[in-house]
Amino acid sequence: MTHTVPSDPSTQPVRQRIFAFALMCLGFFMATLDIQIVASLLKVSAVACPRARTSCRGCRPRI
Repeated sequence: MTHTVPSDPSTQPVRQRIFAFALMCLGFFMATLDIQIVASLLKVSAVACPRARTSCRGCRPRI
């Protein structure tokens, strides 16, 4: 027995559509929160290690 998913979302039960929407919103919230955490930690690490940029003046970036 195989379970097929209808291609038209309006034919799915309301409870299932609300659950899918809530799950999508939770995923977007988690992604936004992750971006904000990483962005704030980059600022903190730049302040904590001010010599990180200047200590390697002779180094060439790898391309």
